Amino acid sequence: MILPRNSVCLLACLLSLSLTSIAVECAIVNTTVQYFDGSTELTGYAVFHDDSSSLLHALVIVPDHDGITAFEREKAYSLAEDYGFFVMVADILAVSPVPDPSTELSNSFLSNATRFSERINSAITFLKTQPSVDTDNIGLMGFGFGGSGALDYALSGHNSTKVVFSFHGDLAYVHANMSSSVVIPTLVIFSGGADDEVADVLRLQEGLTARQAVWEVTRFGGVEASFTNPYSSQYDVWADERTWGAAMDILHEVFVSGVSSTGPSITNFTQAPYSVSSVSYMDAMDNTTLEGYMVYNQTVTSPMDIVVILHDWDGLNDYEKNRAHLFAEMGYAAFAADIYGADWVGTDSSDYMVQLDKYKPDFALYISRIKAAVAAARSVSGVTSSDSKVALIGYCFGGTGVLDAYIDGTTDITAYISHHGGMDTRLTASAASPITSPILIASGGSDESVEEITDLENEFKEASAPYELTRFGSGDGMGHAFTVWGGGNYNTRADQRSWEAAVKFIEQYFHDSPTMPSPNAPMMMSNDTMSPTNMATMAPTMMNTSTMTPTTMATMAPTMMSSDTMAPTSNASDTSTSAGIAALSIRFLGFACMIFSSWFALN
Repeated sequence: MILPRNSVCLLACLLSLSLTSIAVECAIVNTTVQYFDGSTELTGYAVFHDDSSSLLHALVIVPDHDGITAFEREKAYSLAEDYGFFVMVADILAVSPVPDPSTELSNSFLSNATRFSERINSAITFLKTQPSVDTDNIGLMGFGFGGSGALDYALSGHNSTKVVFSFHGDLAYVHANMSSSVVIPTLVIFSGGADDEVADVLRLQEGLTARQAVWEVTRFGGVEASFTNPYSSQYDVWADERTWGAAMDILHEVFVSGVSSTGPSITNFTQAPYSVSSVSYMDAMDNTTLEGYMVYNQTVTSPMDIVVILHDWDGLNDYEKNRAHLFAEMGYAAFAADIYGADWVGTDSSDYMVQLDKYKPDFALYISRIKAAVAAARSVSGVTSSDSKVALIGYCFGGTGVLDAYIDGTTDITAYISHHGGMDTRLTASAASPITSPILIASGGSDESVEEITDLENEFKEASAPYELTRFGSGDGMGHAFTVWGGGNYNTRADQRSWEAAVKFIEQYFHDSPTMPSPNAPMMMSNDTMSPTNMATMAPTMMNTSTMTPTTMATMAPTMMSSDTMAPTSNASDTSTSAGIAALSIRFLGFACMIFSSWFALN
């Protein structure tokens, strides 16, 4: 078949445009950069898209004690390519190669918070001189030795960053004073449970709370230092994936979406395809009749996996039912359990306290109620089965029940999640040692006492439990019941963050192979192009790279070295060099197609 002349021209033009578009998406620049801290010359590393017409959100990475290595370069490249950041890896030690061991040199910074902070600030100051950087949206991220420095910087009084992340920094080395006059950016700390001492973690949290900071600290049981570095023998894939996913969610929140001012919007579940029903069941321990609440999407293939929700001290009501609705939207069979009994009616706190006084000393009865709920949820014909995986999630009084069931260890549950549950557990971890199931705990930084947190972590350590414990702080403190919509202690940020963490925790453990969320396009676009975060799924809205328009390297500051001077010392560098060559080749082919189509049309 012979195509008409105009069809050939059209195809050639389309091919040229497609090739040019591919070339634009390949435009990642990586380069060494020279800058100064006073009279000390430093050599950093920068990675960025050179094809964005809008200013780029920026991140500075503070490397570990061995200086800028493949690990930091790969992190920088991922942040630039997958999320659209302008990323700079700072030079702290000012020597190349870095001596091995570098203990004496790195300790000279760890022991001097002011020196460390100023060295980091020199990188941020340099970053601000780059024309494509949005100087109002800069973040800081440190790993190991760099994580300690990032904390010192956050507490030093510099106000150049919106958010600071510390990955496995040594918290014992944080020396900055806790003066309440210093404004602290949003501060996120990821710590190994086998790395930092509980006392050091709690000391820092108390200081941050006293300074009315917005903070989030997550601890991972059994995890040591360097857990994010795949080149380290201490690497932990679960902690790495969980912390990286959390960091990306927080960056999206801080730079793009902001925090929702209200709770989630609940779908009307009285209509198809959802099925809502009351489920009557019995606890054989005392022959009490109970009445749970089941909701699920009838279009989801059965048997479905299950989320069982344990209620607060005021009994099963619309709050737990609405949480069940949110899980049903994700394809789970959601079951809000009844602990008090089908005939119980409570109207005020005195009624609720009677129930607390009943179950608090009788943990065996509470656990029996939980087992009865799990059995009932697994017995809904045509919806669930005995093989359905179960996640147990509880709020306040229900969160305490989750902790009790977890430490008891006799309930067949895949994943446990406790939101602001009481930590003065009545069982000891040794009763079911070792514990192999995972638990996620979300807690207010001003809720439990230092003794309760210390005792709980020590119990978990004794049982080798795989725990993830996140505590939240806010400017006015973070107390109990921060997820209860409309409540006096409700906090939208902590509710949103703990929900994001819970949803991903369940997804990853139900699928047996935790995997990091796969970004498919840059996140950091201008605010007016982004859709708000959906509270039900907490998935950040990603923009396609094709929406970005090219800029030229001529806009770069003269202190930037040409990207072709970057030696191929890492996979990221090799990728960028190859991508650059590919981009030039594809652009050449695109122009050739355009010339051919023009010639063909004229002849």
